[in-house]
Amino acid sequence: MTDAKMQTAMFKYILPSMFHRRLLLLFAAVLLAVIVLTGQLLRLTVVLGSEKLADAERVLSTTKLLPTVRGSILDRKSRVLASDEPYQDILGDYRVISGDWAYSKARADAYRKHKDRWYDISFDQREALIAEQRALYDEQAEKLWHTLCVAGDIDREELERRKAVVIRRVQMIRASVLDRRARRFIEMGQPLESSDHIKVREEVEPHTLLPAVSDEVANYFKKRADEYPGLSVDFVKRRDYGYRAATVGVDLASVPSPLIDQWRARLNTAHPSVEVELTGLADHALGSMRNIYEEDVTYIPGSPIDPRPYRLPDGAVDLGGYLPGDRRGSRGIEFVAESRLRGTRGREVFHLDTGQKETQSPQYGQELQLTLDIRLQARIQALLEPSVGLLKVQPWHYNEDLPLGTPLNAAVVVLDVDTCDVLALVSSPADMNRDLKDGAWPEEIDEPVVNRAIGAAYPPGSTIKPIIYALAARERVIETEQVFVCDGQIHDRERGFRCWIYKMYGRTHGPLGPVESIARSCNIYFYNCGRAFFYEGAEKGVARMFDALREFGFDQTTGIGLPGEIPGFLP
Repeated sequence: MTDAKMQTAMFKYILPSMFHRRLLLLFAAVLLAVIVLTGQLLRLTVVLGSEKLADAERVLSTTKLLPTVRGSILDRKSRVLASDEPYQDILGDYRVISGDWAYSKARADAYRKHKDRWYDISFDQREALIAEQRALYDEQAEKLWHTLCVAGDIDREELERRKAVVIRRVQMIRASVLDRRARRFIEMGQPLESSDHIKVREEVEPHTLLPAVSDEVANYFKKRADEYPGLSVDFVKRRDYGYRAATVGVDLASVPSPLIDQWRARLNTAHPSVEVELTGLADHALGSMRNIYEEDVTYIPGSPIDPRPYRLPDGAVDLGGYLPGDRRGSRGIEFVAESRLRGTRGREVFHLDTGQKETQSPQYGQELQLTLDIRLQARIQALLEPSVGLLKVQPWHYNEDLPLGTPLNAAVVVLDVDTCDVLALVSSPADMNRDLKDGAWPEEIDEPVVNRAIGAAYPPGSTIKPIIYALAARERVIETEQVFVCDGQIHDRERGFRCWIYKMYGRTHGPLGPVESIARSCNIYFYNCGRAFFYEGAEKGVARMFDALREFGFDQTTGIGLPGEIPGFLP
């Protein structure tokens, strides 16, 4: 008997009938299903157990985030310079602000009335039908704008400016989003799709038109919300800078005599003083806040910026992380102290299966006390206001390049000599927020974003004179009580460096020692101090002088901690 016949006979002996064969097939199918289910069970419990359990817990629980409070910023005498305060804002739907609401409402009405022939008529005919219906909705929107102007005590021009700023900002965000989307399609080699249907978040959310209104105004709009399209009232937490605006009295007794004579004649008093309205007090030092957008919390491989998102790539959450719509410091102290001021939000987790609630309280941001004296800062900033006259081109400046009355820029730093504490740090123009109109700086404002006290390099002028004397005396290239004769110029008479009184009045200081030279700010004395470094040769003299200047901190940052500080340079 062949092997094949033997295998067939054995198969019929084991499975003598069709019933037994079908029963075996069924058993094999059941066994296969059990093996598959067992494998899946092992995968879910052993391999993916923790991840799936977390997913299940998320489904069976709800989470509510508890807001934190940003830490306050105080001056050296504990005056509150910045703090989180609750306000009520009046917001308008973007579609109402942009005019799309009235158009879409009118189009819907026109379509309902003429839908039987809507697709048979031309585009211009449809627009004409829409225009017939739009008057009612334009009237409702106009009523809203008028009421907002009255409630906010603003004129229509200001309201239109606020609307225009919102529209411009949303359009810029939309353009940025669509640009990134288009680049992504190109990188993936896919054809570009129409973006007409895409709406960014800012196009479907309300925007503030009247910030920080009174309870009376907020309640009025809450009760009449149905009368005004797209209007809402919302509680917001806003960073409040209590000293950003101030009125400061300026005693003019110490201003230059030609200027005080002008004020005496103008005010008809022997002891003139003026009140100056300030905005943006300590703005460059304190800084400001900005909104967090989606791209701020997105991990970009290789990016040096740590986005610190709320939800991490592994599914965990960082309660100190950012969500779109949060705010963070963007410049100044608010920026450099962000991690200290921010705090950590809390959360409540309610478990639907057990009814238990877990609460994790928020950790409020830490308080930060500065060395600044805000009242001293205000007095100095008031003196630098162009209206006082110190920062305007005056006849006695002998400035041939700028017309009389042209505003000038300045910076002032006041230090406590004993402790090196910064008591005041003023940069003019001072108020970046005020000067920023419609997204652009006015032409007459010269780079207001620059903190001139630390962020710009300028020739040191006469402030370097005592340092040059001290270095020359220390290096023993001059005597400690060295006397030099000021005869008006150094080098030849045509191209030489001049003393300021010789240039202006044709006079000289004559022989001077160091104390009197500093008191009179004699250029010639300090030219000679500097020239003394070069008696041993120009190359060696330059190196010796620059090494000494570096010991004073020239071409180095101070380490004040504010962003944007530059070290300057030695030529």
